Amino acid sequence: MARSSQKATQAIALMKESAPDKSLDLQFLQLDLQSFASVVQAVEQFKVKESNLDILINNAGVSCLFRQEQAPNGDGYETQWQTNYLSPFLLIKLLLPTLSSTAAKKKTQSPVRIVNVSSDAAFVPITPDLDLDNPNLESTTGFLAAWKRYCHSKLAIVLLTHHLHNLFTRDALAIKTYALHPGFVETKLQALDPTLLGKIVKFSVKWGLVPGKLGREDGARTTLACATSNDE
Repeated sequence: MARSSQKATQAIALMKESAPDKSLDLQFLQLDLQSFASVVQAVEQFKVKESNLDILINNAGVSCLFRQEQAPNGDGYETQWQTNYLSPFLLIKLLLPTLSSTAAKKKTQSPVRIVNVSSDAAFVPITPDLDLDNPNLESTTGFLAAWKRYCHSKLAIVLLTHHLHNLFTRDALAIKTYALHPGFVETKLQALDPTLLGKIVKFSVKWGLVPGKLGREDGARTTLACATSNDE
């Protein structure tokens, strides 16, 4: 699932070309996390094609939008909150019947997994307490406002992951949940932050001034480990 059909098609072609026998079965489903309707449509299309789901990875996200922008679809939520938390939450909820039925079939085999890519930003000093009554953080102002909303959304997905773990443990479902910090990965995540702080972060990541900066391939390793490693 991805928003851009062009980028998804290119990625699929590259993965198929890299496979030894060129026989990977990869398919593209349109999904725009800034639209609840798009999430619902993507799940409906998935269920037509598949009856099992072994691994769900919520990887997409946006960061540090300078203005308190609402997602352009009219759902009424600030873009970071909807993209980083609400839409992944909805995706999990809608796919949960499929995840649960898959887990029931697997029995003693490797468990079904939900992997949520979050960030250590969930735990930095500027992160607000979780506010579900005012998730857009409308009264938050100042040059750190965009960062605070980003941190807030990342805290929410961590807490959701923990809550799901407790529910699945209580109900003895063979579904494991993971929330992870991928590291400081060189991407375009901060590209939309025009503030001085945003420019400093972007420059530091680009030129390797951040300790432990990772390239994109290395940045995916933690996610893949959570999705595929043997817990035993």
